[in-house]
Amino acid sequence: MKIQQKTVLLLILSFIIGLVVYEKGEAETFVYNEKTPIVEYNWGKGGPAGYTDNFEANFDQSQYLNKGNYFIQTLADDGVTVDVDKKRVIDRINYSSKLIDRSYLTDVQEGNHEIITHYKEGTGNASVFSHVVPFDSWLGYYYQNTTFSGAPIGAKIISGGINGSLKEVNGFGSPLPDKLLSDNFSVKYYSAKRLAAGEYVVRGGADDGLQVFIDGKLVLDRFTPTGYREDAVKVTLNDTSQKDIHLIEVRYKEGMLSSRVNVSIEPYREVIQPSAEDGWVGEVFAQDNFSGSSIILGGRNASNKIGILDFDWKSGSPGINIPKDNFSARFYRKWEVDKTGVYSINIWADDKTRVYIDGKMVVDSWKYIPGSYRKITLPVIKGAHEIRVDYGEAIYNARIKLAIEKEEADFEKTEPFMHYNWGLGSPINKLDHFTGEFNQSQYLGAGDYFVQTLADDGIFMDFDGQKVIDRWTYIPNTMNRHLLTDVDSGNHNITTLYREGSKSAMLFSDIVPFGNWLAYYYNNDSFSGAPAGAKVIDAGVEYGELTETNGQGSPLPGVVNAENFTAKYVTAKRIPAGDYVLRAGADDGLQVYIDGELVLDRFSPAGYREDAAKVTVSNSSEGSDIHWVEVKYKEGVLGSRLNVSLQPFADVMKAEQEFGWVGEVYPNQTLSGNPVILGGKGAKSLIGSLDFNWGTESPSPFIPSDGFSARFTKKINIADAGYYVIKADADDGVRVYVDDRLVMDSWNYQSPTMRKSGIQLSAGTHTVRVEYNENKLGARLSLNLVKGKTSYGAAQKTLRYNWGLDSPDVEVQPDYFTAMYDQSQYLESGDYFLQTLADDGITVDVNGNRVIDRKSYSNDSIINRALLTNLSAGNQKISTAYYEGIKDAALYSEVVKFGDWLAYYYPNQTLSGIPVSAKVLRAGSLYGKLAENNGMSSPVPGVVPADNFSARYVTAKRIPAGDYVLRTGADDGLQVYVDGELVLDRFTNNSFREDSIKLNISDRGTVADKDVHWIEVRYKEASSSSRVEAYLQPYSDAVNIGSNDGWFGEFYKNTTLSGNPVIIGGKNPIFRVDSVNFNWGQAAPTPLIPADYFSARFTKKMYMAETGDYVMTVYADDGVRVKVDGITKIDSWQYVSGNKRQVILRSLPAGVHTITIEYYDGKLGASVKFDLQKIQAATFIEVDLRKPSNITAQDIVNFFNVKKPESPLKAYAQDFIDVQNKSGVNAQYLVAHAIWETGWGSSTLTKYKRNFFGYGAYDSCPFTCAYYFPTGYDSINYVAYQVKTDYLTPGGRYYNGPDLIGMNVKYATDPNWKNGIANLMEQIKPFDAAYYNKVPANTVKPPVPPVYSRNIPAGSPVPSSIVINFPAGIKAVTTQSVNFRNLPYVSSSTYIAQIPSSTSIVVEGYNTDVRDSWYRANFLGKSGWVSGDYITIQNLVKVQVGDFLNIRTDATTSSASIKTVPNGTYLKTALDAYGKKVMKNGWYKVYVPGTTQTGWVSGSYVGVIQ
Repeated sequence: MKIQQKTVLLLILSFIIGLVVYEKGEAETFVYNEKTPIVEYNWGKGGPAGYTDNFEANFDQSQYLNKGNYFIQTLADDGVTVDVDKKRVIDRINYSSKLIDRSYLTDVQEGNHEIITHYKEGTGNASVFSHVVPFDSWLGYYYQNTTFSGAPIGAKIISGGINGSLKEVNGFGSPLPDKLLSDNFSVKYYSAKRLAAGEYVVRGGADDGLQVFIDGKLVLDRFTPTGYREDAVKVTLNDTSQKDIHLIEVRYKEGMLSSRVNVSIEPYREVIQPSAEDGWVGEVFAQDNFSGSSIILGGRNASNKIGILDFDWKSGSPGINIPKDNFSARFYRKWEVDKTGVYSINIWADDKTRVYIDGKMVVDSWKYIPGSYRKITLPVIKGAHEIRVDYGEAIYNARIKLAIEKEEADFEKTEPFMHYNWGLGSPINKLDHFTGEFNQSQYLGAGDYFVQTLADDGIFMDFDGQKVIDRWTYIPNTMNRHLLTDVDSGNHNITTLYREGSKSAMLFSDIVPFGNWLAYYYNNDSFSGAPAGAKVIDAGVEYGELTETNGQGSPLPGVVNAENFTAKYVTAKRIPAGDYVLRAGADDGLQVYIDGELVLDRFSPAGYREDAAKVTVSNSSEGSDIHWVEVKYKEGVLGSRLNVSLQPFADVMKAEQEFGWVGEVYPNQTLSGNPVILGGKGAKSLIGSLDFNWGTESPSPFIPSDGFSARFTKKINIADAGYYVIKADADDGVRVYVDDRLVMDSWNYQSPTMRKSGIQLSAGTHTVRVEYNENKLGARLSLNLVKGKTSYGAAQKTLRYNWGLDSPDVEVQPDYFTAMYDQSQYLESGDYFLQTLADDGITVDVNGNRVIDRKSYSNDSIINRALLTNLSAGNQKISTAYYEGIKDAALYSEVVKFGDWLAYYYPNQTLSGIPVSAKVLRAGSLYGKLAENNGMSSPVPGVVPADNFSARYVTAKRIPAGDYVLRTGADDGLQVYVDGELVLDRFTNNSFREDSIKLNISDRGTVADKDVHWIEVRYKEASSSSRVEAYLQPYSDAVNIGSNDGWFGEFYKNTTLSGNPVIIGGKNPIFRVDSVNFNWGQAAPTPLIPADYFSARFTKKMYMAETGDYVMTVYADDGVRVKVDGITKIDSWQYVSGNKRQVILRSLPAGVHTITIEYYDGKLGASVKFDLQKIQAATFIEVDLRKPSNITAQDIVNFFNVKKPESPLKAYAQDFIDVQNKSGVNAQYLVAHAIWETGWGSSTLTKYKRNFFGYGAYDSCPFTCAYYFPTGYDSINYVAYQVKTDYLTPGGRYYNGPDLIGMNVKYATDPNWKNGIANLMEQIKPFDAAYYNKVPANTVKPPVPPVYSRNIPAGSPVPSSIVINFPAGIKAVTTQSVNFRNLPYVSSSTYIAQIPSSTSIVVEGYNTDVRDSWYRANFLGKSGWVSGDYITIQNLVKVQVGDFLNIRTDATTSSASIKTVPNGTYLKTALDAYGKKVMKNGWYKVYVPGTTQTGWVSGSYVGVIQ
């Protein structure tokens, strides 16, 4: 019955609170279910519905969330999971007590969200809290203790204040009245915020204590009981793994009475930029250089504002974490000034201080001052200002105070301008050190203005709250200016402050519209002292000119003199960048400055005179078009007059006909700089015609009489279109442009000379520009324009004209003209040819017979030729008529003797257009050779360029039919035509090279002159050197070679040695061929032969001085045959790997032998090389080891890869080559020797000492005594030096010849040593007799290498099987006197010192390769060796067990083990006061290896080392 009642009760409770009971066998798990947005349970030892331990709870926290960022936080004892929208965000189901878990829910969308929290309780206490908190709100956990211990008794969410601040004010009440007492409690507040990386101020106020953590780091710690106090610190935040999301934790504890806490985080930059209402904000630094941790005082959002900067910390600290001494501080404030005026800054500082206003330092007192008081007065403008006070505290007391007061002026005045020169007086009854305040407020129209002040001493001006003049220093007679641009129309507030120091007093202050002129007048002729008066002069209407005409009166009657005065006029104006004409007239002198630069200087006394100069005005570096124009004027006596204007140069240069010529005259010959202007629009005197004769005078006082230049411009009207001639008479140079086209260029120095130039002019207006330069002596210039002619005539033997678009004479029009030339001349008897080139028509009559008749107009230049054979000696009548149509005009006509070469030159590489020059080259003595070698120069200097030209060379000559070699050479390309047929084509860019071919020439049919042939060579030059040669050589001459003629080579376009070949070498070549050594790669041997599938034959007469054996070597890619005296010695017409063929010619008799090489190339690479030498050595055994090998480092690597890839010697391949180059010892030998000595590099010496040759090793100590080398290179180099010096050099200690045979005598007792080394050398690379025959032995003595040690340096690896080290501190005593040696063998060379008997030494160990009993020891700080026969070791035992031995804490087996050591370990024993080993119960007291700790080992398992 009781069971039934309990079941009914559970069902009822389950229905009410959602409790579910699950049955599983005999055990039951209770699950509590609840729907609630906030979970806050602390059941203690209990649980829901009376259940305790091992229960579960499900909370449905689903709720509506606004769009934004949230964090969900749980505190659970024991396990908890949270799922948000079916995604697990917290997963800690393991049992644990009071663990907080948290997850960030960012960018949550507005709406309902499913939030399920599952709780699992184990045993003991049970609590679970789960909250969804918006970013910037705060979650508080409340504890009924002040230590945050146990589980919270309650929690709540507090909405964030401004910028997410925390604020909770409980007064004397409780934050959770139903759960928490009002005193002695603590709270943890949590919030998540997005804070960009940067600096922030953390403010924390509390009654009583608090701590603030950011991302787990404590940033503010003020856990002290006190009434309410606020603290603020600066912190730097960096992005975390959550980027800009940061967790803020505040720990607060309340003692008694009132409870209050507030925390905020503000950007540092906002805090230190306070408004006027924020008062002062201070930052105090823990170090004296404004660095280190800092605290914040006052400022925006501070509980206690700092209205007045007045801190007296005495000997205390300003705040938490700040020391009492050696700290620094910086204070900021916004200062609102209601009236512009003079203010005093009063500051008291113990110790150092600086004050800044608006970023400018006004107090600099960074040192201790007795009394600590400082004061400064300065003008301050109305409005907001930023004040910064820097403070530094050294020791003892600390204080900083600042007070600001307005100073009253000594006198005040209201006027729109100030023109006062008080001299040594004053406007008040105070001569020195007075101040004045002037109200210059006035109405200004819209526009630009400038402010100018001249004051003695200090001055300050405020314009509408803008500081425009600020010079408060005591400086006499100083001018200041300021620009006021884009001023709005209306009344403007202008305040000027003035202070006088001592002596003279003066104040001028004006606000002047742009363009108007401010004038200062001085009653002297030197502009000295203060102005007597001033005024503003309105600008002129057209160009804003300055005009002041005083006649014989004063500019300021009663103030300024009428004579002998000076004036300064200044204006600011907008002047667009460009060229201008500055016109200035004065009676008497003046200077004009633009932006401070003197542009016109005519400071000479004279009646009224106008001067004009061209000036260029540029925008400032900031791009401004505002410029200052200043005029200095001097008046002598009588009339006073001044006018200055700046006229756009374009206006003056319009050069309309009614304004005549405009002249620009420069004080140099380069038309550069700013000129003086003559005539033009606005000038007092116009220039109607260009006709000047200055003689030895100057055009202007500003221009020298010699060495000047000028430019004159005018517009002219042409009524009748056509060809005109410009005639210029000049002394010296002149250039003329028409419509910007240069039509006359005669710029050189000349005496008075008439120059002429023609030009086609259309009807209408044209602009004529004349440029002139005068060198020295007379100066003259005039210009006229006349109509041109249509015909021309002259007598000349040779015609070489390329007029282009011009004509034979400047007075002849360039189109539709005729020219008649008489070319009559005396000719010797013989054969000649006549050649003409004409654009357009031409006829030539010779002795009444027309030989060339081509009157037609052509679009191009045409060559015509005629043969003049069998001429009799005498005068020949030659008449040439030329007819020009339009465009280009050219005429070349030349009578040339057979065999001589007529050359035409073109200024391009394509022989295109009309030649620019021509000449005749005489035939050379060798076969009538054409030869022209210009080097780096031009063939016709000044006419033909030195680069990028081409030439056509032509000759006619009688040539008997037959075979010839056409030899040509060119730098760069050429082509050869015979009777119009192209026979050789190598029109490519190359340095000088020979291209020669075999050529057959036949008679030209049955004509009378059938053996006359035309030969034309076309040549092009690209760049650098220029050279061309060509001649026809009978083939029979070319092949008739002797022993001194080199090789004769023939290349064929096939692999069958057939057809007409390309020729090289032979008799009388352009280039002699002394050897067959060609490597064409994949290129062709000549542009006339293909790169693949060609063949060649080379023939030479070779003289042998003596009978003997010769080695003949041929390298050929691909096939080759070699014949000696017609007998084939090498027949290898197929490709051979390596390309090498070699035979020995035994007993070849002395004398001349014919060598014939036949070669062919298949495809890809092509090369052939021939060598014949008398044999010296036939194998590596015989070769002089001082001859360098022809291997490379890669060859050595390849050899090891095949023979022994793992050999460490392979890594030193380049070192073997480098040593060969340095020492002169054959690298193949060095590699073979190293292999032989080290077993392919596998020896211990190689591994640990990099000793490749066993150098220094003895039988008694093969490892220990061998030398150690820092690098492999050092080892190779050292042995190479020893071998070269002792074995290979005559006079060496072991010299018996410089080869392996000689070395074997003393180096090795094994007679087969030389064979083994030679065999290895052959494997590395086979012996090449031809190479070693040619290469000389290196007999130079190599440099002496450094001295090396035998010891391996400390810290380097050693072979543990050889080098046995004892523990540190092993002692031994000598049993009798013993010698201390540097090596472990007895020799006078190893002796260091004698150690007396009974001397204590340190024993370091021994080496297993050393014969007999020797130990490494240290005596008097030096390392060496002693014989073990003469010492007794005192404190060393060796472990002798099967595996490991325990070192124990005491001398019993039951004692704890400190460490186990393996068999064979050496142990250092402890010694008693008598130097005896410490023992107990048969156990030895020993030191644990590597420590100073001691332990015990059984004597049964160790052996004593004596």
